[in-house]
Amino acid sequence: MIEPNNPSIDVDALMQRVRTEVARRKANASNGYAGDPVPTMSTYEIEGHLDSASRYAEVRKVWSSKVRVFPFSLPIVQRVALRIIALLQADQRTVNDELIAALRETTILNRRLANAVARLEERLFELERER
Repeated sequence: MIEPNNPSIDVDALMQRVRTEVARRKANASNGYAGDPVPTMSTYEIEGHLDSASRYAEVRKVWSSKVRVFPFSLPIVQRVALRIIALLQADQRTVNDELIAALRETTILNRRLANAVARLEERLFELERER
């Protein structure tokens, strides 16, 4: 136990350090960081969503069965309508394809970074055990 008459201990400085550390920990906790990473979606789940988005981004070649009412039940009307829709949505489809490609690249990068962080943490734990 610390003796009250020890002149080498500055109680005010020690209390200030404690207050600073408590404030820092509270700030980190309020920012969502409590020491462990926040659970997130795995890169495999993200890739699944990207695959689904890719399927929906494709050009529609078959008329939906929900809209098979006259005059859209006629094959010629369906073909013309599908071509018009494809033409109108060409720019949006290009944007969607580019966004999907970019997200795939960032997912790959995130996986590589996560693996690198895991290897660094393992190395750090090994170094701490060696001490």
